[in-house]
Amino acid sequence: MRILLLGPPGGGKGTQSKFLMKKYGIPQISTGDMLREHVKNNTDLGKKAKEFMDKGELVTDSLILDMMEIRFKSKDCENGFILDGFPRTIAQAEGLDVLFQKTNQKLDYVIVIDVNDDIIVDRMGGRRMHPESGRVYHIKYNPPKKEGKPQDVHTYPLGVGREGWNTPYIKTTIVEKKVKPNWYPPLSIRKEHEEEGDPLPKIVKPGPDNPLGNYAMRLGRRDYLIHGTNKPYGIGMRVSHGCIRLYPEDIEDLFSKVSVDTPVNIINQPYKIGIKNNVIYLEAHPFLDEDKDIYENNLTSVIALLIKISNNRKYQLDMAAAYEAIKNPTGLPIAVGLFVNPNNTIENNSDI
Repeated sequence: MRILLLGPPGGGKGTQSKFLMKKYGIPQISTGDMLREHVKNNTDLGKKAKEFMDKGELVTDSLILDMMEIRFKSKDCENGFILDGFPRTIAQAEGLDVLFQKTNQKLDYVIVIDVNDDIIVDRMGGRRMHPESGRVYHIKYNPPKKEGKPQDVHTYPLGVGREGWNTPYIKTTIVEKKVKPNWYPPLSIRKEHEEEGDPLPKIVKPGPDNPLGNYAMRLGRRDYLIHGTNKPYGIGMRVSHGCIRLYPEDIEDLFSKVSVDTPVNIINQPYKIGIKNNVIYLEAHPFLDEDKDIYENNLTSVIALLIKISNNRKYQLDMAAAYEAIKNPTGLPIAVGLFVNPNNTIENNSDI
């Protein structure tokens, strides 16, 4: 089932995609996710895309279509996919048509979501974001529990994919939940174990030998799960084949808190900004090796975070202190700047 969804911003394409993903077991293809993954993995296409992005230019249609050709060949696209918001132009549509001919594919359905302009304004105008957490709310349809306050935050230590089996940075949803799941090792993992003299069966039943533990939640990218583990000592390490592992007691707690269709946003943010008494603090953690091109000796993400929470207030940043903090990431908050008044005096009574 190959589906193209078209419609205005706020028209509900993302919401309907979730329903279709769940019903047909096919992924939603996002050009943004593709770009981020190629740049993160430093692929040849990712390097070309990064050149455009670093110059503040749009990535070319031909480059996007090259990435899409690779995406179509992914295992989770074998039974189809959902294109959400692509193509956006006639040129993109013509390029997609050529790609379909090249890959011997065709769309089964094109769905145009037609929504009244007043409804779009209501939906888009009511959206709000909590700057510190990045959570998005709607004042009518999904308001925060307390006005201007974020929802409760629960944190858990986890394990992620090792090098070569990186956990992808994607926006997706929970599409399936299983208690005492079977594990069906992919062919690539079975081959790896065979080469190491440790062959795996095609199905691993629930029990002490099942690496998924007692609870598993499948993501929209169906090759990836959030699950428990039969080896708790691996939490906090890069030991999985891309899935996210939690301690047995933590996955049980999380499993009870979330439902199918819950949004999932996998991010890695080694640098964090905080403000106390108008002093700007930078908390820097070691970044993953594959993210070296993004974070090594690069304050771009730090400045972006600071601009995001500054609310147009004037500030002074000690660049030397900030560079020292990211060169020697300790995970401890380091003072790197101050907020000041227009007359260059330090502001009072402002904590963020």
